[in-house]
Amino acid sequence: MDSTTTTGWFEGFSEAVRAKAEALCGRDGVFDARRAGRALRACCEGGDRPAYPVEVTLSDDGARVLRARCGCAAGATGRCKHAAAVLMTWAARPWAFHDASGVGASLRRRSTESLASLVEEMVALAPWLERVAMPVAHSGERARSAMRRHGTAWGAAGAITWELSVLKARGEALLRAGDLRGATEVFRGLGEGVLEGYAAVAGQDGDGALRALAVDAARGLTTALARANDRDLRREALTALWSVAQGDLACSDVGAAEEIPEAILRYADEAERAMVAGWIFERAAREGFAANDPLAWSSMPFGALLFELLRDGLDLDEVLRGLKALGRHVELVDAMLLHGRRDEAVAAAWECPTGALPAVAGLLARWGVGADLDAAVRARLERDPSEALFTWWGMRCRARGDLAAARVTAEEMVGMYPSGHRWEALREETPEAERAALQSRVVAALAARGGRRPEAVRVLLAMGELDAAEACTRGEPTVASAAHPVVSGARLSVAEAAAEKRPSVAMAIWSAHVEALVATGDRARYREAAGFIRRMQGLGVEESKAWVAWARETHPRRRALRVELTA
Repeated sequence: MDSTTTTGWFEGFSEAVRAKAEALCGRDGVFDARRAGRALRACCEGGDRPAYPVEVTLSDDGARVLRARCGCAAGATGRCKHAAAVLMTWAARPWAFHDASGVGASLRRRSTESLASLVEEMVALAPWLERVAMPVAHSGERARSAMRRHGTAWGAAGAITWELSVLKARGEALLRAGDLRGATEVFRGLGEGVLEGYAAVAGQDGDGALRALAVDAARGLTTALARANDRDLRREALTALWSVAQGDLACSDVGAAEEIPEAILRYADEAERAMVAGWIFERAAREGFAANDPLAWSSMPFGALLFELLRDGLDLDEVLRGLKALGRHVELVDAMLLHGRRDEAVAAAWECPTGALPAVAGLLARWGVGADLDAAVRARLERDPSEALFTWWGMRCRARGDLAAARVTAEEMVGMYPSGHRWEALREETPEAERAALQSRVVAALAARGGRRPEAVRVLLAMGELDAAEACTRGEPTVASAAHPVVSGARLSVAEAAAEKRPSVAMAIWSAHVEALVATGDRARYREAAGFIRRMQGLGVEESKAWVAWARETHPRRRALRVELTA
């Protein structure tokens, strides 16, 4: 492994971390260095704490860091000063790393008595290694011990992840060796242990390394289930998966159970599916759910899984009720069309969320009832004129080549959900001879609805409709404080647009704004008011000359105001 190729090693390490690592190397803070293949291992000084174990794995050519981890608080990410210091030491003094590549072969050549003696010596040096030698049946105890022993102080999550990664590796080794029962014990203990104690250190698990151990435990159990042929072993694997799934639910959904329903549906046989369904029924009964009612499946734990487990044995009406309760709208419409329930399918499509409409529309088109959906959506727009539904309907009109309907929809959208982009797009696709009439209709729609006022004002100003924009903002101040309303940003935009051609309009708006700013009694607001007074003086309007005198005479005791006016 080349120690001279350092380009790319320190990507992800901040300048501050690299500086601390250099200081650590400078005081010879990296010691007990070993290398085994592509892995570099060492200990790093931890100040007044015990030394931190560090492991860095490089690529075959030594050009990249594949993995890095450390026992410190930031070590789970592999981007701490200790990991950087190990890399710096390897680059500068590769001879300081003892070659540990042959340790495995050396151990295999030893007698049983010699190995036992060596293990006893290791445990004497590091008592926590006793837990590594525990039988696989004690894996849960080992995981729970790690979660409790490291406490909840900052850095605990990294230390727990480091220790339990060894347990995960043990489970993976058992899988490779074909010991499915042992792997099941290990992964069950790992998953349950992490989930039981995760809430206490969740705030430290920023990169999700500890959470990922629970997910990997569920995947390990899935692999054991998929490979097992023994009936009792399969039951153990399913029981372990169910236990991890419930632990995940109790832990506010860490994510360990996300793939478990799919694993059960894929690998469980008919009898095992019935067994899992029974477990779900039992839990539902304890929590007061009517698990035999498809309408309850959307709210009960594992309701979606129960539906899939029972689906083949349900009649059509129960299946449809279950799909509706679970919010599976596309499948619902598909099932209705498949069984000739055309009118019900259109009604279901009319009620489905906007996000499901593209897929539902595709289904209805394939079954030759797309026109019915179009009529239903138009009726729905009258009841629920949401922006998302309008957008989808406009795309639908274009897709079927009805450009006139698409323009009508775009015009309605500009009136209800104005934006400069929508207006420009609509104007561009409208024939020039019709643009004046279009603008009049849109102005009237914006004035009538008055919603989304700032966006409406921007569109009106883009049209050059200054009077309409001013009317749209009239009487609509925002509030700077409970006592002092300040002119809205939209109204100030109107003043900006009016300053050159309609200075009297700008003068009226800025005057109201200045009065409100001065009334706040705030120095920063005085500075802002003085700026607007100077702008009014630049308009050339006769009334503007009196504003400085007004401010001084009306508020003679506000020295800060006088200072800002003369600045």
